[in-house]
Amino acid sequence: MLVALHLVFGQSHDWGIRSIGWFLELSELDAFIASSFGSQQKVASQVEPVSNFLILAAYELSKATSMALNRQEQKAKERQTCSNGPADV
Repeated sequence: MLVALHLVFGQSHDWGIRSIGWFLELSELDAFIASSFGSQQKVASQVEPVSNFLILAAYELSKATSMALNRQEQKAKERQTCSNGPADV
């Protein structure tokens, strides 16, 4: 979850480390995840080098999932058309 926060807030929307810490405090997640600037700076330094890879992988996964769902919908439509028999023209 913390990596996702840094990818979405820090990398994609450039909200910055302080905003990530503030979000953790407001959501009361700071009881489980350190929200200090120093701890979030350390996480950001580890996330940043792999962020492009992670974003690209997430995009590719989303695209593949969408294509698979479209194929399933198309097959369902074909099955429905076949079970209804040929249409009279």
